[in-house]
Amino acid sequence: MACALAGAAACLFAAETEAPSANPFRGKVALVAGFPPGSEKEASVRKFAAHYSDSHSGTFVFASKTRPGPDRFRVIDGTGRIAYEGGDDKQAEAAVVNAITDMPPPGYLVAGVEWKNFKMYRKKFSLLGSSVEGSALAPFRKGLKSTKPGVAEEAQAILDAVARRHDSLIADIEAERSSAPAEAYRDMMLFAKTWPSEKGRYADAISAYAADPAVVSAYKALIAPKKRK
Repeated sequence: MACALAGAAACLFAAETEAPSANPFRGKVALVAGFPPGSEKEASVRKFAAHYSDSHSGTFVFASKTRPGPDRFRVIDGTGRIAYEGGDDKQAEAAVVNAITDMPPPGYLVAGVEWKNFKMYRKKFSLLGSSVEGSALAPFRKGLKSTKPGVAEEAQAILDAVARRHDSLIADIEAERSSAPAEAYRDMMLFAKTWPSEKGRYADAISAYAADPAVVSAYKALIAPKKRK
């Protein structure tokens, strides 16, 4: 189920039986609220959302709709993972604060996973740019068969995070192609390096961007180290 930015709350709450949809807010923490008419929680939640919309406008977004039944809240973190879903407004607000605090860095690969049993692989899987296909995933696939407490669950969480990032990066690229070609160029090349078996997906677009001096110039400025003030 795809959601446009406009009407995202209605889309995310459209069907109670459907799987949660992807975060339509691209890399931001989202608080999506469904309020019944006369909700006693609406005013305080809107006050909370207004505060974070002002203080964290680059990382937080709020959407709401009127719906029948009890209050319902969904918090989606910066990786697209459901961080909270339920009817407790205070738990939803706490989830927003935690998700903003734990926002992944630009170019992240795996985020939202507590590394315990696979710490030796954390560096390789922290950022996009190194292949995560084939043998790179073997330790986690092997870990799925482990009977040691927590190992299989952690391995599955890592594999899920990789798959989720694969899909979210594709969504990012599609959004960037029309409005941010330098970002699209950067992310296409990172995608090709991270999932080399799929490098053909963007081969033509990468070649076209590489031949465009304006895009190349903007790309170089984008990846240049930031000067300290």
